[in-house]
Amino acid sequence: IILTRSTGRKIKIDLYKLLVFGKPINIRLRDGDVILVKPIGKTVAIIGKVKRPAIYEIKGGERIKDVINLAGGLLPSSYKYKVILQRYVNHKYLKIETGNLDNENFIGKKVKSGDVIEIKSIINAPLNSIEIKGYTPYPGLYELKPKMYLSEILKKDMFFKDSNMNFALIERISKVGEPIEYITFSPNKIINHKKDILLHSGDIVTLYRSGDVQSIDFDRVKDAVILKGEIKYPGVYAYEEDLTLSKLVTYENIKMNTNLDYAEIERRNPHTLEVQKVVIFSPRDILTGKRDIKLQKLDVVRFYPKYVYAPIKVSGFIEKPYIVPYRDGLKLADALFKARFKDRLENLFVEIYRTFSRKRKGGIETTESVKVSAKENTYSKFLKKIYLYDLLIKNDESVNIKLNPGDRLVIKKINKDEIVKKVYIGGYVVRPGVYDISKYPTLYDVLKAAGGFRKDAYPKGLIFLREKVAKIQAEKLQLAIALMKQNLLKEEAGMMRADISPSEQKGMEVSFEARRKLLDTLKETQVTGRISGIKVPYNLESLKNSPFNIKLEDGDKIYIPPIPNDVYIFGEVFNPSTLVYMRGLTVEDYIKLSGGLTKHADKSNIFVIKADGTSVSPQASENLIKWDGTHKRFVWGGYYNDILSYKLEPGDAIIVPTEIKVPIMWRPLLKDVLQILYQSILSVYMIKRL
Repeated sequence: IILTRSTGRKIKIDLYKLLVFGKPINIRLRDGDVILVKPIGKTVAIIGKVKRPAIYEIKGGERIKDVINLAGGLLPSSYKYKVILQRYVNHKYLKIETGNLDNENFIGKKVKSGDVIEIKSIINAPLNSIEIKGYTPYPGLYELKPKMYLSEILKKDMFFKDSNMNFALIERISKVGEPIEYITFSPNKIINHKKDILLHSGDIVTLYRSGDVQSIDFDRVKDAVILKGEIKYPGVYAYEEDLTLSKLVTYENIKMNTNLDYAEIERRNPHTLEVQKVVIFSPRDILTGKRDIKLQKLDVVRFYPKYVYAPIKVSGFIEKPYIVPYRDGLKLADALFKARFKDRLENLFVEIYRTFSRKRKGGIETTESVKVSAKENTYSKFLKKIYLYDLLIKNDESVNIKLNPGDRLVIKKINKDEIVKKVYIGGYVVRPGVYDISKYPTLYDVLKAAGGFRKDAYPKGLIFLREKVAKIQAEKLQLAIALMKQNLLKEEAGMMRADISPSEQKGMEVSFEARRKLLDTLKETQVTGRISGIKVPYNLESLKNSPFNIKLEDGDKIYIPPIPNDVYIFGEVFNPSTLVYMRGLTVEDYIKLSGGLTKHADKSNIFVIKADGTSVSPQASENLIKWDGTHKRFVWGGYYNDILSYKLEPGDAIIVPTEIKVPIMWRPLLKDVLQILYQSILSVYMIKRL
């Protein structure tokens, strides 16, 4: 800060002397003085374990130790042997320097504008401790006693059943400020007292899972070899000077499918880690003692199966091509599990290309039956095109085909003019499956493509489900639930204010409870979206020009049930069940077979759901009195008597609703909702029986 007197004299004021070091600034202001606070000048930042980490302004000429003083000095947790200086050089690049605070040359280094000084923290571990971490049931800090050996801590209970007993690691800082030393060892030898290691304060012992090679970094850990491939115990092994292949390639470590004629050793340069040599050997020769090979640090020994199949290659419209190792029974969906697609699944398909061998003596051999070799004369052929929507969203198992060794999968985008619309047909048809609507646009077309009906099919009970209808049904249910709930709350509130007798109040409470149960049932209902009343004759040609030959939509599902031999009865009867169909029996007959109506039955609203999904409701009689042919007598006409005399057909369902007193304005809505409810239940029941 510059103070200028009226005489022109300039006085420089450094507030850090006051704010940081507490030195007073004894300058009296005079009439006409001018105080100028300039923009910030050169700065240096100090972060980490200091008392006042911040950005400080410098005059020039300050050293690292001066900046530390500005920051109030070090904390007790400051690690003085690891100080980082970051410096920008000529506006071109960032330079990093590492030093320690015992080095006078380092702390005497002059700082420059833009420098960042970072003081690291010491390790928060006691001096008399070691740490066990990694794959162990008991990780954490352990007390280090004088002249303590590793075997005193690594007991059998420190390992899991699948722990790697051939490799573990000790990270050790021998001297403060020196690089970490990595010591490998075999836990088996420690436990069996064949080897032991004297522990040092601050040692970190890491245990591993068998087969875990991902966490081993050859840049740090040099005293190790790795076994990979078709072998019982793959993974990392601790390196020792006398380590040979015969100690690792034993009958205990060989699998039934291990190739005993061919294996490889990748030998690396210890400085660059590049593979500089591949040593080929026969595991059989090692097992029989005909040959042995001394292993070197960083060796990777690879074992192969007896039959090496070509992998599955996945490419095309995905983020990154990849390879899937072939295994017996591998399916298309499994091979695409790792794929990261560049577009929505609805817009993509996969083309499958299969490799075949050329003709030889004895015919054509495919890659399923022969060992893949680069020298074979093979050719690739387009096999199939499958839409990912069907495979991965609809989970259609009919398109989830088994793959062969060497298959190539290419993901492609569907052309804008190519609309993929599918319909599913199942049940008692000759060829159930998924069909393309563009080829089979109507019900007749798709039933014809499916080979028509089987002999035991019941086309009269055809179940046709459509997603659009399901949405409409769901909306109607939600509306009914909301209206009935609102009406119920109003009536309950009205009852509380009304002057009614106890018997009337009890009757209304029973009605309210019944309606609440109905609301709970409606909330749990899963609509199916069934289109009812589709009349399909057994002779498909009669359907072709029929009004029931409806146009199909994407996602339609068609189920053809078998010929039923039963009748269903739901609701307020003493024994709701499935009964054997008997020709000529009426609704009344089946109600009697089910034990009769309960006292809560709504007799005037009994209805029948036909096998095709349509409903038969009570019809008002034109005559007050009419003749009942079944019981040979005159009866009063009315809704209840009409429906009781209705003769049932195979697959019909009798619905006896619960009597619920609702306002007249809600009765048509409730009737529709009950039909949707029981149609859905009946449809699901019939589909599950297919």
